Order: sequence, then structure tokens, then C-alpha cells
Amino acid sequence: MFRRGGRTLPSTRRALIVLPIWIACLLWMWGWWINSDRIGYAPLFIPLTCAMLYEFALLPTVYLYFLFKIKFPAKRRAVKNAKVAVISLCVPSKESIDIVEQQLKAMSNITYPHDSWILDEGNSIAIQKLAKKYGVKHFSRKDIAKYNQETAPFKRKTKAGNVNAWLDFTKRRKYEYFVQFDIDHTAKENYLDKTLGHFRDPNVAWVQAPSVYKNQTSWTARGSSEQELVLQGPLQMGFYGHSSTPFIIGSHCTYRTSAIRQIGGFQPTRAEDHLDTVMLANRGYTGVFVPEIIAEGDGPETLETYLGQQFAWAYSMFQVLTQHSPKLIGAMPWRKKWQFLFAQTWYPLWSLSYLVTFLIPVIALVLGREVANMQGNDFVKHFLPLFACSFLVWWAGRPVMQPNNILLTWRGMLLHVVRWPVVLLAVISAALQIKKPYMITPKGDKYLKDVPSVHVYRPFLVLAFISIVAVIFASIKYKERILVSQEVFAFTNASFMISVCLLDINIRLRKARIGISNIRRVWLKPVLASVSVFMLFATSLTSSSVSTNQIANALYQEPNTLSSSGTMYTAEKLTNKQRIALIHNPEIALPRLGIYSPNSEVQSSEPYIRHSFVDWRDYEKLAEQILITERKGNTPLITIEPRGVDDGQALLRDIANGVYDNRLAEIASVIESSNQPVYIRFAHEMELANLYPWAGQSPELYNPAYKHVVDYIRSHGGTQSRWVWSPAGNAGASDYYPGDTYVDVIGTTVLYDKYWYPYEKPNFDFMIEQRKRLLTIGKPVWIAEYGAGAADPVYQNTLITEALSSYQLHGFSALVYLNAADANIMGPDYRLANLSIFGTTFMSKAVKNIEVDQPKNTITTKPDTTPSSMRLEPIKLPFLKSNTL
Repeated sequence: MFRRGGRTLPSTRRALIVLPIWIACLLWMWGWWINSDRIGYAPLFIPLTCAMLYEFALLPTVYLYFLFKIKFPAKRRAVKNAKVAVISLCVPSKESIDIVEQQLKAMSNITYPHDSWILDEGNSIAIQKLAKKYGVKHFSRKDIAKYNQETAPFKRKTKAGNVNAWLDFTKRRKYEYFVQFDIDHTAKENYLDKTLGHFRDPNVAWVQAPSVYKNQTSWTARGSSEQELVLQGPLQMGFYGHSSTPFIIGSHCTYRTSAIRQIGGFQPTRAEDHLDTVMLANRGYTGVFVPEIIAEGDGPETLETYLGQQFAWAYSMFQVLTQHSPKLIGAMPWRKKWQFLFAQTWYPLWSLSYLVTFLIPVIALVLGREVANMQGNDFVKHFLPLFACSFLVWWAGRPVMQPNNILLTWRGMLLHVVRWPVVLLAVISAALQIKKPYMITPKGDKYLKDVPSVHVYRPFLVLAFISIVAVIFASIKYKERILVSQEVFAFTNASFMISVCLLDINIRLRKARIGISNIRRVWLKPVLASVSVFMLFATSLTSSSVSTNQIANALYQEPNTLSSSGTMYTAEKLTNKQRIALIHNPEIALPRLGIYSPNSEVQSSEPYIRHSFVDWRDYEKLAEQILITERKGNTPLITIEPRGVDDGQALLRDIANGVYDNRLAEIASVIESSNQPVYIRFAHEMELANLYPWAGQSPELYNPAYKHVVDYIRSHGGTQSRWVWSPAGNAGASDYYPGDTYVDVIGTTVLYDKYWYPYEKPNFDFMIEQRKRLLTIGKPVWIAEYGAGAADPVYQNTLITEALSSYQLHGFSALVYLNAADANIMGPDYRLANLSIFGTTFMSKAVKNIEVDQPKNTITTKPDTTPSSMRLEPIKLPFLKSNTL
């Protein structure tokens, strides 16, 4: 199969080159994507993964397989003195007289001795005269009751019914073979010479040749030709080599008459050609594919015609899959069985995969959920090679594609994508058994000049509208939480749908050359609809205002650094109104770095986040930590741990029911005395089991307790409290999210130690990969505990360096180091070997100007003896000359 005349086939050589590249791209993409850390919102991630696997893994891989199965038929001389008929069907009301005459002339010119027949559904006098002129026999079943029934085999107004009527009418003529042509597909003179020789094999029931289009003037006809390149060559030759069962294509094919009679004639579906293939294969017959262009036809001249064809084919193929194949393919060999199932499931699975990829961004925007945990550039980096390699897979079959003078352009790719809504509608209609009339494709120039119905564009405008409304809804509801990646996908889908409408409207208006009055009458609605959708599209671009916190965070980044939402801000771009808002926002001065260092005070040349852990029963320590931090000019981050109760379920239930309100009142009074915001990290790492009493409980227990604490402290004087909801960041953490009103900052934990990673040394990017899903919630995210194991000082230095250089680029607003051994687990130790890794931010020598008078339970201060060079300066905003307005 790989060789012809002792030489390897060109397509096979190309496939051998592409195969290892394709396998590498598959491993690169799917090895990265199919990972538990990649899962964001599983109900969206899983169907998206299935859709992508089908479209971008399974389909190209199966195509490559058939490239390796390509087979050329042996050349055989036509059988002599065979009795052959050549037939073509026409519906005079749907086809121009010129098309019919062209076909009659072509049939009569075929050199092999034969009888030519025109099967005229309308019994037209004009066609009868043309038939007589060219020596073609005329047959019409019009007004013959026997041949116009409501059911098969002589079903009225169907192609199969017409052919079967002719077969019955001519049964006494005993034709051994016959060729059926669609009215627009004309044969070359040597057509029968190329096909009849293969019937020397008594098992061959049909001989198929490529079905190609000769008209390339309209974009839809050219695009259809490009779409058919894969089938009319590589796949058909692969089917022939794989199972000796190339598919019958109804535009033209040569049949063994006895085999067709044995299966009861042409089958009663719009896809009668495919069902004929299944029926003949079920009887053990085989076919031959001749890879030569020996007939050419006309492709769909308009988008309306093209979509009508796609609807009819999809509708009928699904009927074959569900109503006929279950009882026909069961006894076939597996090679034939899976070939048919692959082909018959293509329409439903392909359209469903496109529906999924369309709906996922919409649903994600409406729900405000993250589909996958990743950075946008990560997806591009892994997906782009696979997408590019899919074109190499296409290129591998190029030597055997028909016609070989047509290349793939935007037309074929556009039509490939644009048909999915219509295909899906056809599949749904067939599944619900909604009856559709038999559709005949109009032929001839006069139909090209007609103005198409407005309903052609309705599905695309509706889909564009859905995408844009989802973006606007998310922009209004979630504001800065809007998922930029999903927004981009939704915008892309909307733009594509609108572009298709405007493109086809423009081309059809120029082709039809209709008057201005007709333009106003017919095109007013679709044009206005397109403009309206574009206006919604533009409105959605500006509907989400930039929050003050986003701008503030950007000011603490390097110039031209992207924010967590992917938007670039610099001080020069801010309006005066935004600048004034920043001045009145006390959190503009939030530092970016912090530390928890319980064994020794640290000295700093700039403000930092001072992290403390406090038992919720120790109000004095809480007050002490707040005062120390305030005196040093730093920001207090207090992890308050609800210790003292071992039964976590009882603890959370009692908190929610107000049992500990007196304790919360004391905490509120301490926070109220602060002169600056106090960031409270209450009952942290709640999704980790067996670590704290409150952790590992259900969200139904934890969330009411957390909300009660926030509500109570805020309402009892704790107005300076800022709430840090701080899971570890593992899978399932989002289930504990209490809602935007209860969260000012999100915290997470990122730790490395040999205790956790005994056999590997992960880098910073790997350690935070799963935590990045928290960024999509829309709140500032701090790495509230970052630790690198002290057992390997060199690697500890590497991890800290990586974190300092990239945590903001990943979207995190602050990094707080855990300079301590783990108090809950014996083993992990994150104490710094060298504080100078933080540059001048932290220094190892402590300057203690605060003492605690334990007997009096009061806090007193000494005069600040810090050298003037180390004293903290007021924060100055970069766009102001002074700190006053």
C-alpha cells in the first residue's frame, strides 16, 4: 500500500516525516493540559478538554492513519460488450435548461457504447426536445401512481425514488452496469473506459472517482472545493486501502446493477449514497476508488445553498447512524465497522465540539469561573505548535488531493468553521425526528442573482449577540474579576460570526447587482442587526471601568508591567479623577514584600508587611503586634487562629451560632484602636485536612463561621479590619470562598521543603501553578506564606530569587516570607540562611525600640533611635510633586 511501481508514495513519505513531529506536539500539548493542576472549574474544563481532544488530536491522527493506508488501484481495461446505461436526473423547476443541455451533450459524448437516459421529474416538453436532439432516452414518472408513493422504494420527490422508478421501468433491458450523474456533473469522454475494467472482479459493486467542482468564481464554491480536497483523494484512497470500501459519492458513481437490485435499489434517505455504501458492504461487496478526475460538477454558488447542503447531509447522515447502522454494521469486520462509525459520527461530534468551545467562554463569563489554571501565554506556547502541526498533517496528503491545482485558502477554512451551527441544528432535528422536506440544490446562474433570505444570517447574529451579552454581563457583575482569556475567546467568536455575515452580504450585493430599492427592502434588517451587534461589541469594550486597586497595584510594579488582569497601566495614562481617587485611598501605600520572623525583629529600609500569628484568646498579643507594626510604619498581617477546641465541627458551628461573640468583641475593640488598616487572616488553610481543628471541614460548616466573624467584628467597631481569606490554594479551595463582600485580599501558601518534595526540586513557577487559579476571583492575591527549605541553602537562595523576580509578573500583589520552622509539622524548616537575599528590604541586625511590660500588661515605647538614614520616608506617588493637593 505504501508503494507503487517499487517506489514509496509521496504522501507516505510526507506522512513519515510528519508523524514524529505530530506525536511530539501531542505530548507537548496534552501532557501539559491533562493535569489535575490545570483543572479550574471541572464542569467546564472536562467538556472543553473532550472537544479539543476530538478536534485537535483525534481527527488529525485518524487522517494520518489513512494516509498510511493509501492504495492505488491496478489499471484494467474496460470489459467488452457490456450493456451499460448512463443516467442523470433533473427537476426542471430547480435547474436551468442550459445545465440540462450541457449534461445531455456530455452523456452522449462518452465513447464507450451505452444508452443515455434523462430522468425528468417534471416531464418537460423542452427537455424532451433536447433529449431527442442529443439521442438521449427520456423517462418521467410524473403522474404515474406506482412510481410516486409516500414510502420507499418509489418515494415521491426524492432522488432515490426517481432512480428506483427507472430501474423498475428498465428491468427488461438487463443493463449490467449503470452510471448515475447529478445534473451538474458532466463526464469526460473516457469515463466508462476508466471504470468498467474494475468490474472484472465479481465482488466489486461500485467504482468511485473524485467528485470535484469546476466553478471557482464564487467564494463558497471555491471554499467547498478546498474542503473536499481531504476527502476526494487522501481519505477515499485510504478507505480503499484500509477496507476496500471507499464511500459512494452521489454526484457520480458507476454501479453493478445486480448489486443495487439486491439491496432494493437506492436507499430512501438524502444521504442515499452513503447508505448504499453501508448496505452493499453489509452484503460483502467491495468498491474501488479511481484517483482521476473523470467528471466535474458545480459547487454551491451561495452561502445559502452551501448551508442548505450541509443541513441536508448532516440530517441524513445522522439518520443513517441512528436508524440504519445499528442493524447493518454489527456483522461487518472491525476495520469496516470503525471506518463507518468514524464517518457517521463526524457531523454530530464535530458540531458538538464547536458548540462546546463556543459556549465555554460564555458560561465562564456568566458564572465568573475560571475554566483552567494557566497563564494565557502558557496556552499559546503549548497549543500553537499543535495547531501549526495540523497544517503539516494536511500537507502530508497534498500529493494525492484532487484537484491538485487548488490550495487551501481562507475560503475553505472559513466555511469549515461557519457551518457548525447549521450542522448542529440538523443533527438536533434528526434526533428529534423533525421531518424536513427533500432539498434540491438549485443549479444555474439565474439563482445566483436572486437575493437570499434574511434567515441565512440569523444564526450567526444570534450567536454573536450571545457572546457579547455575556461579556457585558460579566463586565458589569464582576468588574475587575472578569476573566480576560474568556473575554478574548467570546470576542473572537462574536467577531467571526459578524464578519461572515458582512462578508457574504457584501459579495452577494455585488454579484446580484440589485437596485437600491431592493437593497433597502431586503437587506435593511440584516444590516441593522449586524450594526447593532457591533455597537454592543464596542460598548462592552468600555463597560468595565478600571478599579482603583488595579491602578494602585500597577503603580507598585515596574513601568510597562502587566497587571493580573492583563491590562497595562502607567502613571502617565491616569486621568486626574483617578489620581485624586488614589490619594484618598489609604491602601495605595501597601508594600509588596513582607516577613514572618518570630525569633528576632528585623530592620527595614522601606515599609513591609509584618506577619504575626496570634491565638484568638490572646488579646494582649494581638494588641502588641498591632502596635509594634504601627510604630515601625509597616502593614500588619495578623493570622488569628481559633485555638482551644479540638472538635473542629463543634468549633465552627459554635462560632456561626454566636457562642464566641464575647471573644470577637474583644478582638474588635483591639482592632478599633489601630490608626491604620489591620489585615486579619482568620482560620487560614481551611481546605487542608488534619492540620488544624477548623481545617478539612465542609464549606457548609466553615463559610457561615467565617462570615459571622467578619460581620460581627465589622459591626462592633472593627472598621480598620481588612479581611484576608487565605486557603492553601489547593484544588477545592474555591468552594470555601465566602463572597466578595467578606474578602478584601486573598492569601495563599507556597512552601518548598524536602518534607513535601523528597525526590524533586520544583521551581517557583511550578509551585505556584495551582495557586494562580485564585487570581481569577478578582481580589488582590498575596502569597501570605512563602517558604524555601533551609536544608539546602543554595537551592533556598535560588527559589527566593525566582520568587522575587517573577511573583508580580504572575499577578500576585505581595510576597510574605515565612522565616520559621513549621510549628504544626515536625520537619520542615524555612528559616533563612541569609537575609541579604532580600537586598536592603530586610536586614539581620535588629533594632529594638519597643519593649513589652509584661507585669502591667501594657505596651510602652522608647524614643526612636533608628539612624536617620534608616528612617522611613513618606510614600510619594510618582505623578505628584508633593503629597498635598
